[in-house]
Amino acid sequence: RNELHYLMNKKCDVLTLDIQKELAVNLQYVEKNGVPQVELFMHDYFFHATHINDFCEMIFDKCRDSKHSIKKVISTLKTRDLGKGFCARDSMLMFRKQPGTIFRDNKMLLLDVFELCRDHSIDLDSTVKRQIRLHLDLIDPAFLREPKVKEFLLALLNHPKSDKVLHIMHEAGVLGKILPEFGQTHCMVYYDFYHRYTADEHSLRMVRFLEGLEGDREIGELSVLSEGVCGRGSKSGWRLKL
Repeated sequence: RNELHYLMNKKCDVLTLDIQKELAVNLQYVEKNGVPQVELFMHDYFFHATHINDFCEMIFDKCRDSKHSIKKVISTLKTRDLGKGFCARDSMLMFRKQPGTIFRDNKMLLLDVFELCRDHSIDLDSTVKRQIRLHLDLIDPAFLREPKVKEFLLALLNHPKSDKVLHIMHEAGVLGKILPEFGQTHCMVYYDFYHRYTADEHSLRMVRFLEGLEGDREIGELSVLSEGVCGRGSKSGWRLKL
């Protein structure tokens, strides 16, 4: 932000497309392995901004949860037990008690939490999300060879609202571990006017648009065109533009 103020010679907090290149030069980014400096800079920007957002979300949730109010008491009374050590409250998946070694005792819970989110149309509480990130090392080659991983992915992709769960998995860091090729697109940027989102976000939005085609093909096609969806693979350099 400081460099942006110097560059524009005024207070400016919007990182628009037209100034990203010059900003990358001023911050001493250099081209690497054929990747332009501006794309490297924007990758770092989105990567760190995502982490800052995650920490802010966790802090805000802690502050809100600490308030003793009638609303909180009512919310607690509405808690639904989902089994496997989890419950649902305020449209969030939460631990029923302190997590302890719950994931190390049963690694497959790293997938079960997303099945619960899918089946009950809920999101992950920030505490659950953080615990999953702390246990991503459990998703190793042996874990990926388990038959349930394949069954889980196929069942999820056959679900009419798979894009929502895929987003949750991506935010928790699980999707990139299960699909390493997708993981390499995390915060990847392709610099031009038409690429409004990072490559990983483009891919997930494409899933949503494809799901929309089944319900109303004409509307779905217009939605895809209006977003200018496109992406670029991490190694092969493919581009997709509709």
